[in-house]
Amino acid sequence: MRILIVDDDPVSLAKLSVLLKKYGECETALSGREAIEKFKKAHENYMPYTLITLDIKMPDMDGQEVLEHIHRWELENKIHEIGERAKVIMVTAVDD
Repeated sequence: MRILIVDDDPVSLAKLSVLLKKYGECETALSGREAIEKFKKAHENYMPYTLITLDIKMPDMDGQEVLEHIHRWELENKIHEIGERAKVIMVTAVDD
């Protein structure tokens, strides 16, 4: 399984990587834009992500916006017809 972990906080990114590495190959992205680029590149290389964890609150593009981009791209490229769409888990760590 290929896993993309998206979080703008390096500590959260590292913790999720440690937790998920026993389930598959983990890659990380520190922003929503980087996540979208990696997602598309993975498909171009015929190595799509099976699981994506998205931080809900990020400064450049929040997790919901990233998810909308991913779903739109999957629909435009008919991923549901040629393969399985990525599973997405929305995560966040807030102190309030």
